[in-house]
Amino acid sequence: MKKRKGWSVIVLFGVFVGVVFFGMIFLIEERKDPLLKSDVFVFHDINILHWFEFTSREGKLSGKLFQQEIIQKQEELPFMEEKEYAVIVETTEKGYLLKAQNGKESKVFDAWISGENLKVQKQRTKEYKVYESMNKKERDDHVKALQHDLEIGLDQTEWLEKKRFAQFVSEVESIYGYLSTADNGSTQLFLTIDEALLQGEVTASLSVITKSKSDKDQYEERKYILYGITDGFMVEFYTTLDGKETKLKGEFYGNASGFDLSFWTTNEKLSFHAVSKEMFRQQYNTYKSKTSGTKEAQ
Repeated sequence: MKKRKGWSVIVLFGVFVGVVFFGMIFLIEERKDPLLKSDVFVFHDINILHWFEFTSREGKLSGKLFQQEIIQKQEELPFMEEKEYAVIVETTEKGYLLKAQNGKESKVFDAWISGENLKVQKQRTKEYKVYESMNKKERDDHVKALQHDLEIGLDQTEWLEKKRFAQFVSEVESIYGYLSTADNGSTQLFLTIDEALLQGEVTASLSVITKSKSDKDQYEERKYILYGITDGFMVEFYTTLDGKETKLKGEFYGNASGFDLSFWTTNEKLSFHAVSKEMFRQQYNTYKSKTSGTKEAQ
């Protein structure tokens, strides 16, 4: 019995050694593929970080493509766009064909090893990019560097935005008032911005002078207090009309020189343009002399 047990142990040990031996041979053969000699292949450019990771299972190569990019659009804060693609790897005479898929989005690359690095060329393009061979710690350092660039971009954008809006507020404060006239001349609107704060809050006074329905030679005036917000591009005002809150929406013309604003008596936006103090008062006094009275909006 002891001899049988001894032989059993020897046989099992031999099987174990054989499995390990052939497994090591398989791994060694598998690691011979150049794509598997590096943890990652990394491409890092201004605001862009891409990297490939490759693996092998049962002798079949596959991988993943990771993309991080800082997106900066006009009038918007920069943000990090991140994408991940599953990659099918096929060997070619030149090197490899990499098919990257992410939902409905797909990309196809030709790739080949150059030294320790991977050269990648998107199909139907002439230029190629060099993806450097790195370990994962080095890749993580590049990820941190891109994140740092984003933080710097956010700080700079915020500073530039504050500077732009401060300049806009200064321009608004230098303007005495805005005028708007209906196409048929039946209505004249006089608007003055009483206060514009750096936080975006704005208050204004609006005088609406319209022709009297009972007397064609006379005008009627109504005054409104407007409260609202602006970022120098859009503007929203609120006022009270017949006891109900009414919203007026508009946009500036790229600076403080004028803006469009919706008005409750028309489906179209009215155009307001900045005028000097003399012009504003002259126009207002001309119409004011024809009014039968002034009413404060309720």
